[in-house]
Parts: sequence; C-alpha cells; structure tokens
Amino acid sequence: MKIITCLLLSPLALLGTRLTTDYSADRTLRVERVMTISSEVVDMVMVIDGEEREGGFGGGGARESELTITTLDKVLAHSDGAPTKVLRTLETISTEGSMTFRDEPQDFERSSESEGLVIELSLAKNGDMEYEIKEGDEPEGTDFASLLLTQELDFLLSDEELEEGDSWDLEAEALITGLGLGLEESLFGRPEPQGERGERGERGGGRRGGSRGGRGGFNGAAMKNLDWEGEATWTDKTEEVDGVECIVIKLELEAEGTLPEREFRGRGGRGGGGGFWSLPTGNILGIPETTVELELEGHLLWSPKEQRAVSLSLEGDFIQDMERDMSRNDREMSMSSSTEGEIKIEITVSAE
Repeated sequence: MKIITCLLLSPLALLGTRLTTDYSADRTLRVERVMTISSEVVDMVMVIDGEEREGGFGGGGARESELTITTLDKVLAHSDGAPTKVLRTLETISTEGSMTFRDEPQDFERSSESEGLVIELSLAKNGDMEYEIKEGDEPEGTDFASLLLTQELDFLLSDEELEEGDSWDLEAEALITGLGLGLEESLFGRPEPQGERGERGERGGGRRGGSRGGRGGFNGAAMKNLDWEGEATWTDKTEEVDGVECIVIKLELEAEGTLPEREFRGRGGRGGGGGFWSLPTGNILGIPETTVELELEGHLLWSPKEQRAVSLSLEGDFIQDMERDMSRNDREMSMSSSTEGEIKIEITVSAE
C-alpha cells in the first residue's frame, strides 16, 4: 500500500459537508480488521494468612494476541443511499498468539466455525435487522442478529455538516461499535467457564471452532465493557492511498472501568498447582475485581470522492490492575497484580 502525506488543503476545506457513506455505489467492500494486544505483568503480590509469598498465580508473565476478521460486503438493495440488504461473506475469523504460564511459553490459536459463511442481512419493515444463511451452517453460540448492515467505521463520523478544523465528540456506544469491539463475541460465540489453562486445562495447539489455551486475557470483548469517550478532528492534512485522496480525521480516545466478574475455578490435585489451591473443597472463592485504563490515538482516513472510509489506525497503552480476596476453611489469601500493555487497531476498507 502506497501512502503519501500532503499538507495541501482538501478540496472540501472551504465547503460544509456531511461525511456520509454512499451505499448506492455499485461496488463490493472488503474490510480487514486486525487488533494486536501485547501485555506483561509488572507487579504481582500474594499474601497467605498475613505472610507474603513469592511466585505467581493464574498464568502471569507476558502475552501477545492478534485477532483478524475480514468480511466482504455487497449491497443488494438500498434506500436514500443507506443499505437495506447486504450479502456478507465472512472470509477470515481467527486469533493467535503466545503467552507464558509459570515461566513456560506456549502458543495458542483459535478459528471460528463462522469462517466461510455467506449471510444475507436485510432491513425488516419494523426496522429490525434480519439475516439468512446463504452458504454454510450457523454455529452454536454466535450472535449474527447483532451484525450491522452498515460499516462499523460510520459510527465514528458526525451527523452534522462539517468543515476542515471542526471537532466532534465520540460517545461510548459509537466507539464500541465503530471499533468493532463486539464482533469477536458475535462471530466466535461466548466462551464457557474454564480452568486456569483454558479449555479442559490443555496446553498449546488449536482447532477450528475453539481453542486450547489463550482464550482468556484482555481483548475486544473485554474492552466493550469499559466507559469510553473520545474526540475526532478534521485536520488540514490529506493522504493518498492507492490513488484515492483522503482527508485525515484525528482521533483521541480513552476508556476506563471495571471488567465484569468472570467465573474462575481453582483446582486441587494434578493441574491445580498445589498449595492454597489444593486445600479441601467447600470454600467460597472470592470474585476478582479488575480495573482497566487505556488511551488510544490515531486517525481515520475518509475519501470525499468515493464517500467512504478508507482506513483506521490506532495505537495506545493500557494498565490493568486485579485484586482478589478469598478464604478456605480457616485460611485467608489476597492476591493483586498490575499488567501493562499496548494495543494496536488497524482497519482497512478496499473497494472491488
């Protein structure tokens, strides 16, 4: 991809305009979404019966994951420039990465049974979105009813008439949708409660429609639960991407919040790690509280000529703090950890 950065004024700089995607054009749009998250535990403390102990819990170490979702959209019907029927092919839906577990490295990969499906999305008379599987079978646990007829990046645009230099606020719901943070759950399905090493405690490897290890961690589904806010600004820069001139919209985003409670089963005996975990059962396991703060910066490229988004690029950092208190019989334990990481989101839209 050839990108040329210019400081020339956009042809639309002196004219007010609405940045609205034109779905009446006879074209097919391929959207490739790649989210990369890397993290490392920088501090970890475990106290049992008032005595601080060395060693980690529940994994620790470093982790890196890359989620890729690629779709192909063909508008079959539209009204006033908005799509009313879309044929969507789910080309690629996969995640892979690596992590350390008690200083032991392991790789993981996961693909979805949704990959390769062809779905027809349509707008019903009552305004609801309906879907029909045209090729393939619908996997269990997916949520195709939550898919959109439009492109997610539309939600990062303003409904108001704009000029170069204008800024607009981005609300939480618009950011969650615009960044595609709900797609992972919709296309993979919700993971079931599991042991500390992933599905059935197995290591490494991977298989279609599921995963072995690496299924948890901080991801788009987790980020969906944070309180988001941001600002977009139409800058005086333009960029040319594959011959398409684009205006540059600067994005500054931040989010914070507490992640929802997730069931986590400690296990005694083989695979349970021994120690406090292997004490007699009958205890009540404490529910952890995990807080996250993050900041992202980048830009959205928009083509005035083709009336569509061309790409999104965001990078930033996050801090995740976890605290857990638990007891078994007459013993007590508290654990805390701090994790620092980086997030990179790249979305590319190409016309075919």
